[in-house]
Amino acid sequence: MAGKTVLILGGGWGGMALAYGLRGMLASEHRVVVMEKKETFSLCLSNLKIMTGAWKSPADAERQMSKMARAGIEWVHEEALEIDPVTREVQTGSQTLQGDYLVIALGAGLNPDGVPGFAESACNLYEATGAHALQQALTEFDGGKIAVLVSRMPYRCPAAPYEACFLMDSMFRDRGIRQRVEIAIHTPGKRPMAVAGPVVGDALLGMLAEREITYGGEHLVSSIDSASRKILFDGEEAPYDLLVGVPPPTQSAPGSDRGGPDRFFGLHPRPSTNPRGPYRRREPGDVLHGRVRHWGRYNHNVTEHDAHAQVGSVRRG
Repeated sequence: MAGKTVLILGGGWGGMALAYGLRGMLASEHRVVVMEKKETFSLCLSNLKIMTGAWKSPADAERQMSKMARAGIEWVHEEALEIDPVTREVQTGSQTLQGDYLVIALGAGLNPDGVPGFAESACNLYEATGAHALQQALTEFDGGKIAVLVSRMPYRCPAAPYEACFLMDSMFRDRGIRQRVEIAIHTPGKRPMAVAGPVVGDALLGMLAEREITYGGEHLVSSIDSASRKILFDGEEAPYDLLVGVPPPTQSAPGSDRGGPDRFFGLHPRPSTNPRGPYRRREPGDVLHGRVRHWGRYNHNVTEHDAHAQVGSVRRG
């Protein structure tokens, strides 16, 4: 049987886990190809370690994408500019690639410009450089108001902003200055972690209150005034001395929301309310029930399941 090519778009957690899972189960005549525009791989959760100073720089969390070759996985260092799931073709800046099987694992992109004032005002918790800037800011912070802002919903890694709040609370208690610091989290959701259900949301509200962290629910930001250091909501505002932000999500690539034949699979392609098409799609939160701490483990487990589910189809051709 002629070997098949599995083309995976995205070298994040889902894409990498799927690539290594398939490579371990498929015979050598089948190709596993990952297209990723970044030269390095890192997990978003690493940003919390960078934030606290456990890791001193973004480089501590990064691994070179080129090392995939050791495992027999090919890396295409380009960006997907247009995706056609019907023909399973992907356009880049220099070429057109086609796979027998196409997997979209691009995740949700980040759009700091989606909220006026965000890019110039906030330490972006979801970028390693932003987490590093936050590490430096927290080291110098001696008192005042810290605001953690979730700008839009849905957003990836729903637990991360709350983990950041708890970690900052612990850091300031260790330094003996917690009484001089006000921490508040603002989110469009009525409850925290709505994706995990009301039980988890209520538990988180209790944990925030226990640590004297203010929860501002149903706060949809309209803009941020960096000059006056105020977050502007509809009819309300919140002052801050240090702003930690989660930017709005955005679709990763044109065509990543379109369905296709059975040989087109989508894995966490974007925040979406579209019904499931003829291809396989899972959105974060589909089967998560109350496991705030294990979000990443859930993602990994789902990807392993997808690898096992699809490897038979590849073998059969």
